[in-house]
Amino acid sequence: MIDGFGRTIDYLRISVTDRCNLRCVYCMKEEQQEFLPSGELLTLEEWVRLCKGAALAGIRKIRITGGEPLMRQDIVELVEAISNIPGIEKVVMTSNAVHLAPLAEKLKKAGLSGVNVSIDSLDAKQYCRLTRRDVLSDALAGLASCGKVGLPVKVNCVPVAGENEKELLHLAELAKEYPMEVRFIEMMPIGEGSAFPPVKNETIRKRLEEVYGGFIQTEKDDREGPAVYYTNAHFKGRIGFISL
Repeated sequence: MIDGFGRTIDYLRISVTDRCNLRCVYCMKEEQQEFLPSGELLTLEEWVRLCKGAALAGIRKIRITGGEPLMRQDIVELVEAISNIPGIEKVVMTSNAVHLAPLAEKLKKAGLSGVNVSIDSLDAKQYCRLTRRDVLSDALAGLASCGKVGLPVKVNCVPVAGENEKELLHLAELAKEYPMEVRFIEMMPIGEGSAFPPVKNETIRKRLEEVYGGFIQTEKDDREGPAVYYTNAHFKGRIGFISL
């Protein structure tokens, strides 16, 4: 598949559930949510059928998202089934990692190639304010479990004006100490996110350079998606920015 700009379409994101165990202030209201009845969600067999068709059309990489995909009871089996589809070369996932610790090894053995973990603060009280759930320790345990089993990780952070701006350097430290990518995603002015002014990525990059010195932009690879990555001599990993 080729789009109007001559780019090869080989990457597909699938949302396997609308349910989530967090209530992030920029994403979902705290009040009782109305989710789809379980009978209306695609079954494992239906997802596999869809992904087989996608593979025949040229899709090579599939990202599993939600909601929170780990809320599916059959998530390990789903990862394994999709990984075994002829033509699919990589299966990755986006998760808040709260339920990841006991599943990381099983997911890796099932064929998962990597996880994008959403963490907006390393301060427990602030994390609780942003997610409305006191589960930072569980999320960090999930993050650590990936390192233990050798599952590649990217950490995603949405800077929230007036909330976690002071925590951004602490999150960036993860890329300094470990060979992982920490990515800052500008607030999308849609839904609940419309209530929060964006913290510009240029502002964050300047703050990082004040502390760690200059960053060098790495060569852009379209396969890495919309992120623009930077390296620094003191960092084992990379810093990425996804801007509006």
